[in-house]
Amino acid sequence: MKKQNQLLKFAAVIIGGILGYAIVSSMYEAGRNKSHLDFALTQIANDMNQKLPQMVDEQTRLDKVTAGSGKLTYFLSLSDSVKSNLDLADFESKLQPKLIQNYKTNSTMDTLREQKVILEYEYKDKNGEIVFETSISPKDF
Repeated sequence: MKKQNQLLKFAAVIIGGILGYAIVSSMYEAGRNKSHLDFALTQIANDMNQKLPQMVDEQTRLDKVTAGSGKLTYFLSLSDSVKSNLDLADFESKLQPKLIQNYKTNSTMDTLREQKVILEYEYKDKNGEIVFETSISPKDF
């Protein structure tokens, strides 16, 4: 349970921090044009993927980022966890609000929010089994 709480504590904050300056500058240039937005999101994903996989905390690894129509999808692995050993309802009930709060308040995501970009997250356990999936947009806050 302690590992799960540590994971929840750091995962949401670290993901936002990884985006940093690259997102702000790329998204600013994209403006409101959808094709430019998707191009900027693709560039962000490509830039991030060059640095991945990367540990975002002691237990969570960001493996890959993809871009789609108005969205970014983060694929993460829980390096020490097995799905059958997790309290999935507790994991989701604690992580979902943290991800929403991070998107809502993290200044590096200002332009993403302005452009109404959807952030998707897929967490897998150490065996590759999906533990948690969610989608967050500015409509959620």
